[in-house]
Amino acid sequence: MVHICYDLNNGWVTTEDGHVRQLERKEDVIGQILIQELMILTNAELATLAVVEEIPVLYRNHEARMAAPDREVLQQQIEDAVHGQAVAHLAQLRQQTHMLLDKATYAADVRGHYGLNLPAYLHFTSPIRRYVDLVNHRQFSAFLTGEPYPYTQDELVTLAQHINETEFAYQADRAEHAKAKAEGRARHSVTDEEKLRGMGPKDLERVIKTLMRADEPPPEMLVKVWKARLKDRTVPLICKTLVLCWGFNVEGWEELAQATALSLSPPEAVSLLAQAVQVVEWAEPRYTELTGRDGEFACSANVSKPNLTFTARYRTKKGAQQRAALGLLRRWAGLEGPAEETPSAPVPEVTKEVPKPLVQYPNPISTFQEYCVAAGLPLPTYAYESSGPDHSPTVVCTCTWQGRSVQGGATSKKKAKRQAAANAIGEFLAAAPAPRGGPSRKGARS
Repeated sequence: MVHICYDLNNGWVTTEDGHVRQLERKEDVIGQILIQELMILTNAELATLAVVEEIPVLYRNHEARMAAPDREVLQQQIEDAVHGQAVAHLAQLRQQTHMLLDKATYAADVRGHYGLNLPAYLHFTSPIRRYVDLVNHRQFSAFLTGEPYPYTQDELVTLAQHINETEFAYQADRAEHAKAKAEGRARHSVTDEEKLRGMGPKDLERVIKTLMRADEPPPEMLVKVWKARLKDRTVPLICKTLVLCWGFNVEGWEELAQATALSLSPPEAVSLLAQAVQVVEWAEPRYTELTGRDGEFACSANVSKPNLTFTARYRTKKGAQQRAALGLLRRWAGLEGPAEETPSAPVPEVTKEVPKPLVQYPNPISTFQEYCVAAGLPLPTYAYESSGPDHSPTVVCTCTWQGRSVQGGATSKKKAKRQAAANAIGEFLAAAPAPRGGPSRKGARS
């Protein structure tokens, strides 16, 4: 798979087909990327030469569908998503590029390469492993020696069609084979309690999808472990999304779906709704601020697919939004409550005065910890959940303090923890002045 450097400092690349990926460790592949960049340059220059000198060759074309934006627009979207690194934006961008860009194909004529942003491109630098490169070597060799071309234009058209069909069939077979192997491993593990308890996000997600796609109810062992992991708060968010949002469509999963809804915290509900857009194709949630009363804020959460609405009140705007999201999901699970009532159990109040953030803290983890020490309060705890492919994971960090929790999402544990700590400051430390000895303005900027 060819990777094109997009943001090497942060390990972000695009594939030859224009899809966004993040490398696990850029230090492990930086040499490979530099070589690939030189190979791309060589292939592009030879494609230009073939066009100018009218050399019949096989070009590598990559076309976008009619709905695709200009390259500059898509490039700016990638720029914003990569540097902002908002989990929801990145997931949405990946889905968008998959929809808008066709697969790269071989042809005897030039149609440009959208993913590489090149007017002409061909494959030349790997004749040992690709037959197309060998064909182009023969054509260029004939051009340089003045001999007749081994392949005519018509023969190249036929050859390109055969190679494309063979390549697509191979990719489909490989994907089907990988899927069958993964499903086999998933079925083998559903009766193994130890495996289920220690299963990571990717493997547990595969188990759930395998059973649900086959319209099979969850085995007793999975039910037992799922409830235990819900209690321990070790169920990955993506797995909760699948069971809660998809479970009511498959017979036998209703009990686990309702148990999942009951286990959700208000901050987690917002994250789950956002993830449902990508995982189960729910409509994007809409939040509308309403007029509150008695010093409270009101918020209405709505999704059009499925058609659900819930309104909740709380003492902060963010809290009202979170509880509206939670109420909407509980309503989906058949756990009804009054429309204007917070559906979750009462949240314990912080017992000591907390500081109101006066600046945007550059280091929220240290700031939060320094405050707790100065105020004589317990330190926050952090837990992590990872989902998505290994090369581009989504990490959700849950910060728990004084019986309350908020989450932050990013592409690494470090960034997710920073985001969770920043969200915790905004949620927990927003009501009262700082105690004596608490973090000062100077400390907040350090």
